[in-house]
Amino acid sequence: MRGITKALLVLALFLAGSALAQSTFRIAIGVDADSLDPVQGTTTTIDNIVDYMAQTLIGIDESGGLVPLLATEWATSEDGLTMDITLREGVVFHDGTPLTADVVVWNFERLLDPNVNVPRRGPYAPIESVEAVDDLHVRLHLSQPAPYMPGALTQSTAAIVSPASVDLEGNSYENITRLVGTGPYVFESRALGERIVVRKFADYWGEEPYYDEVVFQVVPEATTRESLLLAGQVDMIILP
Repeated sequence: MRGITKALLVLALFLAGSALAQSTFRIAIGVDADSLDPVQGTTTTIDNIVDYMAQTLIGIDESGGLVPLLATEWATSEDGLTMDITLREGVVFHDGTPLTADVVVWNFERLLDPNVNVPRRGPYAPIESVEAVDDLHVRLHLSQPAPYMPGALTQSTAAIVSPASVDLEGNSYENITRLVGTGPYVFESRALGERIVVRKFADYWGEEPYYDEVVFQVVPEATTRESLLLAGQVDMIILP
């Protein structure tokens, strides 16, 4: 989970030892999500929440290296103007939609659409077009070499969502409030200014997560978050 310090991770692991009997993991955060739409994210705290539900093509390991996630391979041409991406087979979204090249193309076109609010669109500006070569292969056509592009594809802004989710109540092409991704957890509920709840996704393609559900509890005051942690009312806090 990006944005959390090493010390906080150590603290979370320590606290998890006392929470092994729990089916719920409780995290106190300082700000409510301004949006659960990956392309509209502005802070690492909200990115952390989004990452439970939606995933990027490329991930980052503990040492900062790039690792496969929804993509298993990627390569850039010698002139730096095309990037070929191979997708992972057998991945499905929370609504049952399969991950295909057409789905990825739709996501990139939405990311680049000027009619959609994307505060952190800058790194993706060199992408001129996106092509579905076949069901599992995508090609990015760039206006200029962008050696940083694989790293940019690890950012939550580029997380892949189900195109069918825009038809859900409360969602639209321009704004997604009920996120449908491929991550280990499914959006369950939200009480504005209070909490966001996600639950384990039974058909997740990767390693099964330990907790049945995770609750992000909005607690603006840092001292209150710390008090809740010390009292055992939450299992982890962000930005102590």
